[in-house]
Amino acid sequence: MIYFFNRSSSVNVDCFTFDASVYKFTPIVKASKTVPKWWSNLKPFKPKFNYEDINNKPRSEVNMRNCFGFVELYKKGVVLENWTDISIKTTPEEYRYFYGFGLQPQEHSRNEYGEGFKDYHHIKLSSPWIMKEKTGVQFLFLGAEWSLENYDFKILPGVLQFDFNVGTNVNIMLPAKEKEYHIPIGSPLAHIIPLSEKQVVFKNHLVSDTEFKKLKVHSSASFKGWRSITKLIKRNKDRENQKCPFH
Repeated sequence: MIYFFNRSSSVNVDCFTFDASVYKFTPIVKASKTVPKWWSNLKPFKPKFNYEDINNKPRSEVNMRNCFGFVELYKKGVVLENWTDISIKTTPEEYRYFYGFGLQPQEHSRNEYGEGFKDYHHIKLSSPWIMKEKTGVQFLFLGAEWSLENYDFKILPGVLQFDFNVGTNVNIMLPAKEKEYHIPIGSPLAHIIPLSEKQVVFKNHLVSDTEFKKLKVHSSASFKGWRSITKLIKRNKDRENQKCPFH
């Protein structure tokens, strides 16, 4: 059975997967739980003064433990971690991949992004998670860059709205050159940040494959994608409030 929160004092996001291994091993997790190890290993700054040395500069010992932007970033939202080992080999002409389990990666035709990213290949990691939120709050979707220092690919950002567009797929641009990548299971991939001042609560759910398919919606029925679908959603909501013209 699927449960949704009802409290208006907070924004509630339900995260669904049909895969028991994903639910157990790589759940949607608070960003604060995924702080990179290199940052945790930094020693907190404690100023030491040598009054006999006029060139003493205590601030030179400051490190990223004091970085306001970093700390505030990891206080917000959740992180989508890689749900399966994946290895990718790229060449200037193409790429090939192998993965452990789960949904097969996809790619978008180069025609979809025209003249952009000429020196890259596109791959979409098909996430086994979908998210649902009722009120229309938007969410910033970013690569978990502070945990991806060893990779030169680009995880593409975007803004999502989980009342109608429930997917959490990860779009990656791979440099078109001779290279091999290995992204281990459990690696932070994407940081999902709510654009709301309200408290946001995320809750994970394991559901059957049938329930998952019922929750999953897509824009492929329209040539214009979500631009058309959102108009239909608004139209249907308006219809709910319309009185019957025959009474």
